[in-house]
Amino acid sequence: MALVVLLLNDWWAKAACPGWVTGKLSDVAGLVLAPVAMTAAVGVGLSLLAAWGLARDPSLRRRRVAAAVVLVAVGFVATKVWPPAASTVAAALGLLGGRPRIVCDPTDLLALPAVLVAWRIGQAELALVPRGYAHAALRARSRGEAPSARARLVEVRRAGASAAAVDQLALALASGSATEVNAALRTLAGR
Repeated sequence: MALVVLLLNDWWAKAACPGWVTGKLSDVAGLVLAPVAMTAAVGVGLSLLAAWGLARDPSLRRRRVAAAVVLVAVGFVATKVWPPAASTVAAALGLLGGRPRIVCDPTDLLALPAVLVAWRIGQAELALVPRGYAHAALRARSRGEAPSARARLVEVRRAGASAAAVDQLALALASGSATEVNAALRTLAGR
């Protein structure tokens, strides 16, 4: 949604209705979109490295979300209050095409709380990570790879699932009952 707002605002609304609101709307949308895009790009890069055997686990982690939110917030503040930062960022964006223009405007800092929306999106995504490992454990168990299934359960716990939810999933996997496994997955998802 933030991407759609940003594109519509920057490509149409700013030209049709230039002013304070369209300027701030771009800042808000960008502050929501940038940390999410940054964590996704890092995840894709880590997945490629993992496929080549150069990285261990590309899964989203809390520190990646925090780092993206902090980096975007600090970069935004710097570009809005320090002209050399604004021109450097504009030049870097220019490498992607076009002629971006970044205006130093301290009133744009009113949009800064929008990074909290990106933080909330990151937290929602983090809640899904243990389920991915749980499904990997289920697939390993169905292939008869008990050691791999146990290793995946360790990852489920490392990814933030409660010990009780992991224990329930381990028992369900050992039982082989699809009903118990589904109940354990629902518990893991907090439902």
